[in-house]
Amino acid sequence: MKALQAQVNPHFLFNSLNVIVSLTRTEPDRARSLLIALSKFFRQNLNATRKTWITLEEELKHVKAYLLIEETRFVDRLHVYYDVDEAALTARIAPLTLQPLVENCMKHGIKDQDGEAIIRISVKAEEDGVRVSIEDNGTGIDPERLETLGTDYVDSHNGTGFGIYNVNRRLEHMHGKGSTLSIKSEHGAGTEITFLLPVERQEITR
Repeated sequence: MKALQAQVNPHFLFNSLNVIVSLTRTEPDRARSLLIALSKFFRQNLNATRKTWITLEEELKHVKAYLLIEETRFVDRLHVYYDVDEAALTARIAPLTLQPLVENCMKHGIKDQDGEAIIRISVKAEEDGVRVSIEDNGTGIDPERLETLGTDYVDSHNGTGFGIYNVNRRLEHMHGKGSTLSIKSEHGAGTEITFLLPVERQEITR
């Protein structure tokens, strides 16, 4: 968990503060909202080491705080869509599970692409558990890198794949092998990452 906290990109903080400063005179209410979102984001990061489990609702609030700031930075070029079953939000999950996956979309999928950038987050209650999906329309992942992503550190010019590897290991440890990440990607056509929080484990951890 501490390793994931250390992965928080300092440029995200600096860029966020720059955006907030630029809005303080022209759009003070919006600047205040972003400052609150930034505070919530880092408070959740600090609280992550103190909890073993949180609800999906709490984890989703963390993601929304992060993406609210990113949407402002992208100036109407980033669009985020949520498809969430309210009944699924009571499911238990380890802190800092969704945010590293969403950040991976931003850093490696859509940050440098031209045109409209889209992220879709789905949380659906199913018969065997709660299925979570994060999808982007970014550049996609090279097939040779996709083979080991999530199972090992993957060296690249802009990262090691540590965040995804860490999330994958914790999902397996806390929810079982059936909850490990499923990654589908096509180079130039986006990426979809899904995982399942099984019913059995949800009942055990209540």
